[in-house]
Amino acid sequence: MFKSITAMTPDIRHLVLLIFMYHTGASFIWPVYMPYMNQELGISLATGGTLLSIHFAMQFAGNLVGGILFDRWKAKTTIVLSSAVPLVCSVAIGIGGNFTVFIACFLPLGFFSGFFYAVTNAWATRLRPTGGRSNSNLVYVVLNVAGAVGTALGGTAYAISHALAYWCNVLCCAAFLGLFFIYFRKHHLSCTAAKKDDSASARQTAGIPSQLKWIALGTLSLGVMVTWFMYMQWLTVVPTLLQNIQLPSYSYNLLWTINAIIVVLAQPLISWAIRKCRLSLKSQLLWGGLIFVGSSLVMAQAGGYAGFVVAMVIMTVAEMLVWPSVPALAADYAEPGQEGTVQGVVAGGPTFGRVLGPVVGGMLFERTGASAALYASTLFAALGVLCFLLFIFLAKKTKTSLSPASRLQIEK
Repeated sequence: MFKSITAMTPDIRHLVLLIFMYHTGASFIWPVYMPYMNQELGISLATGGTLLSIHFAMQFAGNLVGGILFDRWKAKTTIVLSSAVPLVCSVAIGIGGNFTVFIACFLPLGFFSGFFYAVTNAWATRLRPTGGRSNSNLVYVVLNVAGAVGTALGGTAYAISHALAYWCNVLCCAAFLGLFFIYFRKHHLSCTAAKKDDSASARQTAGIPSQLKWIALGTLSLGVMVTWFMYMQWLTVVPTLLQNIQLPSYSYNLLWTINAIIVVLAQPLISWAIRKCRLSLKSQLLWGGLIFVGSSLVMAQAGGYAGFVVAMVIMTVAEMLVWPSVPALAADYAEPGQEGTVQGVVAGGPTFGRVLGPVVGGMLFERTGASAALYASTLFAALGVLCFLLFIFLAKKTKTSLSPASRLQIEK
């Protein structure tokens, strides 16, 4: 991995640093949303859960709007807004400390942060049009490393002061904006620049019927959304289960530490397996979806901590196949100048999954118990596989295939 970083162009290395900086800051605050609302502001868990769902719904809207603005308005301005507005909101929450200020800032924070997560893969494509899966895999790994660092430090910061986590996000956003202006002030991210380097992509997508293209992308996004429903049970049901069997609080954090370690260290092994088995992106998507189903079954039947560890390991392998494949597959449908819009559509799937996961999972947990909620998440994971199969069928109907550049990246 480190060897591949040194082989990157300066623009891509700068992109890696900026994504790391942004997501580290965001990871300081998202784990403490609920504790902050409950402990500092006195908001009930039910109300806090509703606000959290609205926050993610705003982020979903931000994914769609941000992708469109990246393509049709100003790419660099869209990126700046994705950091500048959360910076101001975090300052206000850090200073304010009351319900009114928090609500006034919490929703715009979700909306404008949605801009960033919609355009990261499109941004990488503009900088390296022939990157294929390597672009999306790079973004995926950096987000995971930044998330692990941010959540670990964020818990420490929150233990010191409720507002300190938000001030850490302020520092990260400020650093992001400063570095962005230094590195990309004179860099062209407009679609006109991309068109010059991506004529092959234009020829590839020119013959795709527009209606079928968006149906295929919507199906792919739906599959990711229902898969994320299962994924979110690790954040809602599993912590309660571990608490019920009287395990220490750090045991839950250790599961996500295992996840982050595997994501970073197992990349060479996953790349080798993809080359050895000659897995196309669609095959990676389908096999990953099936592994998600298996991990959910193990999670539903886990009788102790070891079972959850095994389920987490299996699920991590699944996400390493699926999450990077989705934006790479979506990129094959994007004509030059549509990168942001297309990536915004598929980025909306995980975001909407985060909206539904805690609400529906929490309702099932309260009304039917943990076992039923986890088996329901298995059904959702299976539904995700069906959506992926339908996407592959639609991809054949549109007569699309992987671009030569994407194939080359897998074979390397």
